[in-house]
Amino acid sequence: MSAWLSSLDMSDIVLNSILGLGLLIVIISAYRFHKNPAYKNFNLFSLISHQDGTPSRPAIQEFVAFGITSWGFILLINKGNLPDWYMMSYLGVFVARAAHNAYLQTKMNGEKK
Repeated sequence: MSAWLSSLDMSDIVLNSILGLGLLIVIISAYRFHKNPAYKNFNLFSLISHQDGTPSRPAIQEFVAFGITSWGFILLINKGNLPDWYMMSYLGVFVARAAHNAYLQTKMNGEKK
C-alpha cells in the first residue's frame, strides 16, 4: 500500500482533482439549466436520447468515450507524453462516427436509428 502511495505524483493528483472539480461544475450547471423554466429549449437528455425520448445507446457510448479519452488526452499532454497514435485515434474515432451517422441518416431517410 505504501509503495502505491509513494509512486503517486503530486501533479497527477492536483490535475485529476482540478479535472474532477471542473466536470462536477459542468454537470451541476447543465442540470440547473435543464431545470430552469427560463430555458425551455434546453434539454439535457437530448444529448443521450432519440427524438421520441428513448435512450440512444450510441449517443451514450459516444458521450462516455469522449469524456474518458479527453481526460486521458489532458493527462498525456500534462506529462508531455502524447503519442501520435493517440492523437490520430482521438480525432479519427469521432470523425468516423460522425461520418457513419451522416451516412445512416441519408440511408434511412429520417427513420429512427
